[in-house]
Amino acid sequence: MIRLTNIRDFWSGIVLGLLGLVECIGAFQMPFGSLDQPDDGFMPLWVGAVMLVLSALLTLRSLGQGPVSVTEPPFWLESKSPIRIACILGAMSVYLIVFEGIGFALATFVLLVFLLRTIDPVPWRFSLLMGLSVTAFCVLLFQVWLQVQLPMGWLSGWRMGPWIF
Repeated sequence: MIRLTNIRDFWSGIVLGLLGLVECIGAFQMPFGSLDQPDDGFMPLWVGAVMLVLSALLTLRSLGQGPVSVTEPPFWLESKSPIRIACILGAMSVYLIVFEGIGFALATFVLLVFLLRTIDPVPWRFSLLMGLSVTAFCVLLFQVWLQVQLPMGWLSGWRMGPWIF
């Protein structure tokens, strides 16, 4: 007899599967292209398909023949978890708002340092070094290698953007 062994995994799989399905439906409304010349719908279709497969596996795993857990661990393992999640969502919201104005590099650096210092605090030296190195890597990856047009923000006003990057 198959029974529900983990209610959280079951509902997570259902919700993520629905999101993957919506992603696939949206991707089919755009031109797909080919492997040689991918178009706008190429990547969203694959992302949605992978989400569908992984969510189906998660849902099937939650429908097992094992024993139902009587003592399920609490949803929030630590008492500060809801505050940490609120800080992450708030920081990401502020990042989205200021991204265009202050530019990719400065906004990303400040976001990373903030998250490293507040969510699970690490020393200042480590958070500044990680923020700088991850931001530099992202700028090199997106702006130099992939040639994505990133917002320069304040750096373009200082006329330092092309000199630095």
